[in-house]
Formats: sequence, structure tokens, C-alpha cells
Amino acid sequence: MIHPKFELLLISAFISTFAAAGGWAMTSKVAGHAAGNACFVILMAMALPVLALQLLLSHASPTRLIYTIAYQATVACTFTLFLCALLFPAYWIPAVDLGPKIAVSLFVVLLSCWSFGRGLRAFRATWAARGDALLAKHCRDGVNATAWSKLMLALNPSDGRLLPGLNDLGSALVAIAAFLSWMLGNALNTTFPTASLYAWMPFPALFIAYFIGAAGIRVGEILKLREIEAATGTRILPGQHPTRRGRRARR
Repeated sequence: MIHPKFELLLISAFISTFAAAGGWAMTSKVAGHAAGNACFVILMAMALPVLALQLLLSHASPTRLIYTIAYQATVACTFTLFLCALLFPAYWIPAVDLGPKIAVSLFVVLLSCWSFGRGLRAFRATWAARGDALLAKHCRDGVNATAWSKLMLALNPSDGRLLPGLNDLGSALVAIAAFLSWMLGNALNTTFPTASLYAWMPFPALFIAYFIGAAGIRVGEILKLREIEAATGTRILPGQHPTRRGRRARR
């Protein structure tokens, strides 16, 4: 039986390996096995530090709630790596100049930075509106993982939408259009290489930004927990959920 604190680590390891293998396969198809090997090395070089951080946090998470939240936040890094595996093969499309590749890279980086800031601001705004009241309501007996989870569920700092201002239907339509554009980019890489690069980019770029925004919300959580710890002069422990055996004994 896998210990619960290692489940996330194993899932991340599987996704990272799958992403690196998928990136290798797509890049090899676009530009040959040498390019595929280079893409695989880059993706694994990105994955290994994330996995090492997750391993450290998995050991530290029972000792402090901040570490538990940080461990959960690394999921965004894992999915970002997976989406990078969908984007990176486009950089090896033959006959594409350096300029378009730099333009795509800048767009992805700037969009991700904006999304991270948006997530952090969303957390701070919702906390300013009702966070203290929810803290008093859900954490009367102290802050622990269970109470904090209920607080965050009630706070709901994320609207869960791909782009601000869109409803659920609009977000779904944008996601479908971006995916179709990504498939078109795959199909055009030999006939219209530069157009292929631009068509390839929106789908992974949008979802990279989405998960980076989720990480921004998690960073907001961590900063708020540090404020609470500083105010109380204590380290907040995660607390423990009752075991199945304990639940049966109570029954």
C-alpha cells in the first residue's frame, strides 16, 4: 500500500516521464532522433529538480502546514512540464528562424507572469473581502489542514476559468479552438513552418498560464499562513485526519 504522502510524488514522476517520452516522440517526428534526444534531455532536466523538491516537501509536509500547501502547489509545476512537452517540439520545426521562436517564448513567459500575478492578486482580494471572517468561522479550534481546506473551499479565490471575462462555455470554446490550432500546427510543420509554430503555440501557452495562475493562488496561501504564524508566534501543524481503524472503533 502506497503511503498517501508519496502518492502525489509517484503521480508526478509518471506524468513527467510520460511528458519527456511524448516530447521525444513528437520532436523526433518533426526533426529527427537527434532533436528528439535533445528535447528529452531538456524536459528531464526540468523534471528532476521538481521531483527532488517534491521528495523534500513530502518528507517535510507532516511537520508544517506551509510545507503541505507547497507540496500540493508543485502539481502546477508537473502539469506545466507536461504542457511544455506539447510546446517544445515546435522549436525544432525546420526552416523557422530564431525571431519567431523568441517571439513565442516571450509571449508564453509574459502570459505566465501575468497569470501568476493575477492568481496572487485574486487570493489577496478575496481574502481582504472575507478571509478574516472565514478564518474566525472555520478555525475556531486552531488552524490545521482540515480547517484550512474548508476555509479555502469557502474562500474560493479562483473562478476556474481559462481566461478572465469568459463564462464556462466561452472557456470551453477557447480551449477547443486552441487544441484544433495545435493540431493544425502539427500538420503544417513541413509546408508552412513559421505559420505552424504560431498555430502550435496557443494551446500549451494558455494552459501553462492557467496552471501558473493556480500556483500564484497557492503562493498567496503560503504567504498568508506565514502572516498568521508570525502573528501567533507558532508554527502551524497540518494535523491528522482520523484513520479508518479509528473511525471504525468510534462506530
